[in-house]
Amino acid sequence: MSDPEEQFEDFLREFEAVRPRALQQAPDPHLYYWGRFAAAAVLLLSCALSAWLVWRGQSSGSPAQRAALPLQSAEQSQPRHRSLISWTQLALRDPQSLDQELDAQSRIVLPRFNLPQSTLRVLAKE
Repeated sequence: MSDPEEQFEDFLREFEAVRPRALQQAPDPHLYYWGRFAAAAVLLLSCALSAWLVWRGQSSGSPAQRAALPLQSAEQSQPRHRSLISWTQLALRDPQSLDQELDAQSRIVLPRFNLPQSTLRVLAKE
């Protein structure tokens, strides 16, 4: 019986050394720069577009000129959908006008409870 170390060495001689394959070349780093540039351009354009839409949506003229315009009654006007930014700008610019606008919007948007078909009247029946 042979030595276990010799058996192990014989076992190891059975293997053949294999040459490792060549490493793949890294992609061109300039491609990454163009991708970053394109992403930055898209981000910049989207920010500019959103800012333009916000500023375009504002009414022109001074607050005094806007106050001189006749206000429509709540029943005649349609609900105006405002963004959070436009509500904030209105609150900062003219708080009294904000109160009037919120009053008008509440009459249009919120449910009325004094009508015969209102839920509150149905629930209040005895």
